[in-house]
Amino acid sequence: MTRPLRLAILLLLTALYATAARAQCNTYSTLTPTSTTPTLAKVISTGHASLTPENLPPGKSVPYLISGDEVIVLLPGPIRSCIGYTTASKVPREIDGWMDPAALARTDAPPPKLEDWFGVWRSGAEQSVTLKRDGKRLKVTGEATWGASDPARVARGGVNTGELDNTITPHGAQADYADGTAAYDCQARLWRLGPYLVIADNNNCGGHNVSFTGIYRRVTAP
Repeated sequence: MTRPLRLAILLLLTALYATAARAQCNTYSTLTPTSTTPTLAKVISTGHASLTPENLPPGKSVPYLISGDEVIVLLPGPIRSCIGYTTASKVPREIDGWMDPAALARTDAPPPKLEDWFGVWRSGAEQSVTLKRDGKRLKVTGEATWGASDPARVARGGVNTGELDNTITPHGAQADYADGTAAYDCQARLWRLGPYLVIADNNNCGGHNVSFTGIYRRVTAP
């Protein structure tokens, strides 16, 4: 390899790393109703695959994933990829962070059936979405809040709320939700990927700071 070529590659990698370093890694920064489709991937690392969240609280250990764990790739990159997943617990918790892309392998699952969407899904303590059959469509109802986990805000009545209540028609692993066509009407895109339901809204589905954007896990059987 010639010296000019090595220098060009080094400059390219430096630029790519700088771009990734400036990017934020969370669903709110990377997903919109018209964004690039998130993808499902499986961890293939033989050991612990470290995940580096942004703004890790002092004293908290760096979380990790193990081989076979499934994650959502929010922002792929050659040096590091932004991924997210939601814990399988009574109150699921979404975790986002950067991971070495060499520890991931994309998973191309078959298109979900209608019944694969059914159930109650949660992404954290303040986001819940229910999907039920409505003929050949899906009935979507959802509730989201901002501030409900803050006792002081609850005490002074400072909790903002939002809701979803409409039907959608899945096309493969994707479905679009809309309460109207105006710029300020609630609109969202849903993806059904592996164990997850991923949602991105346009921030017009509720009060200030309320959003349904997130990675959801099913908490009740369909």
